[in-house]
Amino acid sequence: MGQLLDDAGIGGFVYEYEIFDGDRLIARADIAFPEQTVAIECDSKKWHLNGHSFEADRRRQNRATISGWTVLQFTWKTYKESPASIVNDVYNAMRMKLAQK
Repeated sequence: MGQLLDDAGIGGFVYEYEIFDGDRLIARADIAFPEQTVAIECDSKKWHLNGHSFEADRRRQNRATISGWTVLQFTWKTYKESPASIVNDVYNAMRMKLAQK
């Protein structure tokens, strides 16, 4: 995913970024833009389509959203079949966050 963003000219991201609410770790984003508070999750059926992950993923996303983060979720299928849509969504989320500041 990082290479896709780099190739599109979208830099400044961090891998495996830990999001905190005070001292409490509330999420670890696959990719994040900390300055803009935009997080990206890359979900595959293999790792996220089970009872534990299905529940934990939603709790984690809700906590990050409540803390002011925009969380974008993409599937492996979308990454393989429609990478331009990912670039577009990330670009628009970043633009929206910058406009809010």
